[in-house]
Amino acid sequence: AKVAQSDPKVVPSCSFCDFHATLVAFMNPKPAVPVAVSNSERQILQKRALVKGRTDVGMSATERLELAAGLFRGVPAMTIGSPWIDQSSFDKASRFWTQTDRTNDLYSWSEDAQADWVVRLVSHCWFPPDNWESIMGRGVRYSDIKTAEVCNVAKDFATVEFSDHTRWGDGRFWVDKACIPQGDSELIRWCVGFLEEFLLLSDGLIVLLSWTYFT
Repeated sequence: AKVAQSDPKVVPSCSFCDFHATLVAFMNPKPAVPVAVSNSERQILQKRALVKGRTDVGMSATERLELAAGLFRGVPAMTIGSPWIDQSSFDKASRFWTQTDRTNDLYSWSEDAQADWVVRLVSHCWFPPDNWESIMGRGVRYSDIKTAEVCNVAKDFATVEFSDHTRWGDGRFWVDKACIPQGDSELIRWCVGFLEEFLLLSDGLIVLLSWTYFT
């Protein structure tokens, strides 16, 4: 009987030079390509390091205030407020008061509060009253009213502090959306727990008062 012969396998040849190049590549891998870190994420990493390993259990009032000072920030008035006549900046500021997504992108809008800054804490309701349109009229946006009101308040303070209302953009406010990293649950917990300390560190409280604020 005949024995069937299988086709011989083709073994790829490899020269010494090829082997050496492969060995060198294996022993010396290419360095990892660095991943770009946004300004917001860089600042958040610094804040995470500040609270790492800390606990608020048993913390003294002085310790709480010192740690809160490291998390206390201010956002320039010109980024969250605008006069009606400046359509471009007004629309941008109005979008700030409209968006409610939980991201860290807006954290870079604010900066760590400095000793010579005047920072006022803003309290408000993110959502308009249910009957907003029936009372204010169709087409009157809640976010637009907030944008204009922040500008008006900043001008009042600029008149008192600088004797120049045109410097309203130099004012700074603490607003949760820009001064707390909205996408970091751990830092949110710390910042919410320090609201009383933030109020103590601020130079005043501003309430954007709607008719449902106290309900």
